Amino acid sequence: MNMPSRTSDLIVIGGGAFGMWTALSAAEQGARVILIDQNPIGHPRASSGGASRNIRAAYGADQFYTELAMAAWSAWQVREAEFGCRLLYPTGALRAEAAPLTAQLQTFAACGQPCELLSSEEVRHRWPLLTFDDAESVFYEPLAGVLLASDALRAAAQRFNQLGGQIVAGRVNTLAKPGTITIMLDGTPIEADRIVVAAGPWLPGLFPDLIEPLMRTPRRELFFFATPPGDPQYGWQRMPNLSDDAGWTSADIGGGIKVAPLMRHIPLDPDNDPGPPGNKFAQAAREYMARRIPALADTTLISTYVGQLENTANEHFIIDRHPDDPRIILAGGGSGHAFKFGSVLGPVIARFALEGTLPGEWSARFALASHRAVRPGEAG
Repeated sequence: MNMPSRTSDLIVIGGGAFGMWTALSAAEQGARVILIDQNPIGHPRASSGGASRNIRAAYGADQFYTELAMAAWSAWQVREAEFGCRLLYPTGALRAEAAPLTAQLQTFAACGQPCELLSSEEVRHRWPLLTFDDAESVFYEPLAGVLLASDALRAAAQRFNQLGGQIVAGRVNTLAKPGTITIMLDGTPIEADRIVVAAGPWLPGLFPDLIEPLMRTPRRELFFFATPPGDPQYGWQRMPNLSDDAGWTSADIGGGIKVAPLMRHIPLDPDNDPGPPGNKFAQAAREYMARRIPALADTTLISTYVGQLENTANEHFIIDRHPDDPRIILAGGGSGHAFKFGSVLGPVIARFALEGTLPGEWSARFALASHRAVRPGEAG
């Protein structure tokens, strides 16, 4: 059994997008922090795992997330300099949707964020390898890109250790009692004045009565396709991320173009072996490549993996105190888009844990009271 070796100001459970950045930010504020995770930092089963994650600021009319993404972009650049390693690849992004893009343009204009609305002919002129002939218009976001997900978490963990933070391996479970929650590490109770539980897809299992109705953990299958070696047309510098109603891609930053075909309402238990990706979605991923990058329709499938999300009904996060135990702060519900915000989520959650303050709009959006039970056909 691995037990914390010293007292702490804060215990953080979970080393993903919420937990790792919260632990690091609290340590940077001078707190004594212990981080607990049952798996190595950056492992692929986490909803923030995998080699790469996309970063974008396009959220329709929701200016809050656009401004948060802009702040995160700047924060990632600062972290790159601090860690001494590259984490952010500014690929740009092209987005085609059935819904009108007027609200997206207005939001970017209000925030001073650059963008363009392109015709399919303009897309083909700028990126001859891409085809958006089925789209009336395409939204181009130059300040979008790809983040090195697992590498970023490991770099944050290294910095956390340098600041005196302690990472403990072990499995956490909970025992609910009237007015309090006992948190146990490998079956032994652990105590702290403040505890942040950021357990990702495991959060509903830790708090089944409170969180399980509010969250789903759907399956996602990811596919990486080869690009011609040495051909700069296919490199991340010239090939933006793509997305539409059928799926999305991450540009090739060394391991091929990642394709995520549309998948809905396939549950995944984080404690069970997910098995390999299926032929159905492998074929859907290849069809997506043929649709958007026809020259790569028959290219080699390099690798695959199965991941999972942690979706709430409204796709907002959960950041709030446990109603039965104010020592405990719950942080999760990443809904597939939390990773990009880790660099700005961490400082806010750490301040909430250490000082008890959460910005007003954050509280209004992310409080438990702002969420409702997931209905059939939602959060898939």
